[in-house]
Amino acid sequence: IQLAGPFCADPVVTFHVYPETPNQVTCSEDLSFLPFMSEHLIAENFYTFIRKRNERERQRVKCVNEGYAKLRHHLPKEYLEKRLSKVETLRAAIKYISYLQSVL
Repeated sequence: IQLAGPFCADPVVTFHVYPETPNQVTCSEDLSFLPFMSEHLIAENFYTFIRKRNERERQRVKCVNEGYAKLRHHLPKEYLEKRLSKVETLRAAIKYISYLQSVL
């Protein structure tokens, strides 16, 4: 395979591709004591990792939503007529803080 262009300083790079080894390799020794992981264990570990990652993300989103809910409770009653989105909550909080600063 020849590549030309900005791949490296050499204008033409040659790669030699060798045929793969046969899929079936015979071994007369018992290698079950070696610490190799089967494909099943690898897949199981991968899915365990994914489940834990998803659970952490759900917990993070839950904490963020609880924070917005607490912030909404500190806003004046006029803002609680309808459920505010996150952006609306932040804007209302900024406006209310500005009002409180002007009162001081």
